[in-house]
Amino acid sequence: MMTYSILWVDDKISDFEELEIISDIRNYIDSFALSSNILAYDNIVDAKRSISENKFDLVVTDYNINNDIKGSQLIFDIRKREYLTEVLLYSAALPEYLDNTKKGDLLLDRVTYVMLGSDGYEILPRKIKALIDVSLKRYCDLTTLRGLVMAETSSLDSDVTQMLKMYYERIPDSEKETMMNSIDQRIRNSIKQNFMKCSVCASEGPVFKLSDISFNDLLTRPIFDAYKKAYILDKMLCSKFKDKENIVSFFKKYCTEIIDVRNKLAHVCSRMVSGVEVLEILNRRTGESENIYFDAEKCIDIRKNIMEFNELFAGIKKMIIDEM
Repeated sequence: MMTYSILWVDDKISDFEELEIISDIRNYIDSFALSSNILAYDNIVDAKRSISENKFDLVVTDYNINNDIKGSQLIFDIRKREYLTEVLLYSAALPEYLDNTKKGDLLLDRVTYVMLGSDGYEILPRKIKALIDVSLKRYCDLTTLRGLVMAETSSLDSDVTQMLKMYYERIPDSEKETMMNSIDQRIRNSIKQNFMKCSVCASEGPVFKLSDISFNDLLTRPIFDAYKKAYILDKMLCSKFKDKENIVSFFKKYCTEIIDVRNKLAHVCSRMVSGVEVLEILNRRTGESENIYFDAEKCIDIRKNIMEFNELFAGIKKMIIDEM
């Protein structure tokens, strides 16, 4: 699942928690269909340990921490690790080290400095959200989006394969035969639709019969692809859990919102149109090319769909384990 992580350090971090400012930031991240992960500490030692164990998209730190310890120490430690994440450093007073020279150094280090006044609890959340907006732009970059979608959909494909295996292992032999027959029929129909003989599949090399291979072996065969696996799992689940068909029936939506989107991003060319990168797709029906624009809203929709299926598959796995 795609996660946006923030490290927040302040010796009075409990104030931000009580005022629900951290909760507000978490909800703001969630609105972009990203899983929020905010690790908050009231001391530098724990924060430094967290830096060595996690990756963060944004670091937020107070300048004066426990009087004798400065937030700038955390920033310098971060930069020594060549950690180039965005940093927001805030303080209620202008610290001495921010003279012209050192201020220039901080700017080179991609540090945003915020001076807080009496309205600090109102200004700081706005500044944090503004930096989140800046850093989130990369999630709408087409190349980055492609990589994210490839990774997340591959994970979902693995979930489908795992659920098929879990289901198969829990049904009696008579139902296993029915399941294998359904797979066989689906594969043959697919071959027939592609104008190939039923007994031949060029991508598989030698001709084989499903009865000659194990189910686990079948799960690894290219001919039993993501579409077919999702179709068979959907069919088996709907048959087994007839009273929960509205929950387990996912195939059509999964194909439209996950597999088709993955294929569009993977198998088409991109080009610049009026300064915007778009995907150029050939419409098989008309023979004409179409441009697909992946703006921020569309990127959020894609992430929402991925999160939805992550949650759905987690629920189906639990159902298979608990009820079969």
